[in-house]
Amino acid sequence: WLPGDGGAATGQAWAFQAALGGVVASFVQHVLAPDVAFDALDWSSKVLIPVVVLRDHMAYDPLQPGSDTSIDVDRLRSEVKRLALPGQSVELVMGLQSLHEHERIAIAVARATRSDTVHESRRGRFVARAKRLIDSQALFRELTDSGDYLSAGLIAASPALTHEAFPDFIDETGKQLDGGAPGLRRSLGSVAGTRVLPVFVLSLHDDRAAAVGSGGEEDEVLMDGVLPVAADKRAVVVVQRFADRVAVPFFAAGKTASISMLDPTASILAGIAAALGGIVPPYSRYSQLHGRTVTDYLWAHGYSPFGPFSNTSGYSELVIDKVLYNSIVSRLDAALERVTSAILAIDAFADKFLFDALGEGLESARPLGWLDRLRAKEVEQHGAAPLTYQTVKLLHDEVLKLEDLFSRGSESLYVLNREKAHELSGEIFTKASAFHAHALRTLAGAEQALECCGVEHRVIPRWRPTYLAQVALVGLIAACVVALAVFLNPPQRAPKRVRPIVR
Repeated sequence: WLPGDGGAATGQAWAFQAALGGVVASFVQHVLAPDVAFDALDWSSKVLIPVVVLRDHMAYDPLQPGSDTSIDVDRLRSEVKRLALPGQSVELVMGLQSLHEHERIAIAVARATRSDTVHESRRGRFVARAKRLIDSQALFRELTDSGDYLSAGLIAASPALTHEAFPDFIDETGKQLDGGAPGLRRSLGSVAGTRVLPVFVLSLHDDRAAAVGSGGEEDEVLMDGVLPVAADKRAVVVVQRFADRVAVPFFAAGKTASISMLDPTASILAGIAAALGGIVPPYSRYSQLHGRTVTDYLWAHGYSPFGPFSNTSGYSELVIDKVLYNSIVSRLDAALERVTSAILAIDAFADKFLFDALGEGLESARPLGWLDRLRAKEVEQHGAAPLTYQTVKLLHDEVLKLEDLFSRGSESLYVLNREKAHELSGEIFTKASAFHAHALRTLAGAEQALECCGVEHRVIPRWRPTYLAQVALVGLIAACVVALAVFLNPPQRAPKRVRPIVR
């Protein structure tokens, strides 16, 4: 609050309060309660993260420590383990491959490379030039099958890790089934409880790809032309180049911002946090009012591996807490979606086959759902139906139990007891999935029982003849009563007045 006794001072105080309120609201939306990157996260008890470095050169080894182009492997292992949820284990393996030895991946990178025309001002004139970029979504589609092949090779190279993550594919003697690594490759997409998140580091050293921008920075190939990292639920892709100053489409202090692509450690951490924990950059959020993603780069600085203005290769405590929060919210949302889908399926079945399964709602002006009918009637009076009263009652009891669990989970989040909320969210998701499957099986059995029958619909009139007869009878009685009263109490006439004779 700014003190003042004039109108100008009061206006300044209001402007200051408005600006302060906007900063606080932005802080809550971007930092304290940001969005979740993906609608459904993975909650496997074990997570394997194979980091595959694919290089097209022999100039340097990114896994060899001690140079500017080295990946900090120890830092990666320690930071990634902090992302583990309660009761979850996260393991990271490293591997170096030659890009030329994997034709499918090299072809995928070539197919995902795009060219964009940009116009720059040079000496007072606009000059058009081509700028190369990598389409992340196209690259993810191309790497779907190849990623499993390379990841399986890295995992199979560690017998202890293979035995821990895939115990179903190890026989009693400790040997791998299905012929070793090939059998393991076929199992990556079907093993329950273990998630494999491949991270591809494309270490490129093509001198012909680099060009010099208008500000003197090197113009390198970036993911979607923005940053050297792109993350998806399926994989993470990071680009490494031998360039210390690479121009990015951001501005700082009136100049084009630049980043270093020598050390991809921060980019790898940012991609893993986005793919594994659903973390979004702190400067980005989705606005329902605008219907698009909006940014506020006030929160792009600080202890964070995200964005071009970050200054560290590590996770803050806010990021670690947000990973647990995202898991809770994602589980509750998935459970609510399953319960809603089951209730809608039951309602659709009741409207189609059981118009009046419980004998209520026929005379009402508004249609009643099966839950309303269940509350209004405790016993069935119209005989057995394919979806019997007992079945509906059991489903209704399960819905009430889930409602109680949802309330307890919400209370745990409200009091910031995230460990308890995480435990409840797992129980809620499990029971919601079981309820969804049970409801669908019950409906399928009822529909199968109705295959030999036909459904007949009749129009129920709102005005019945008996009701009209009652109205007419009441009117007739009222008319008779009025007539009798008039007959028994006739109106009395006033005596005639004699007109005087005046002479």
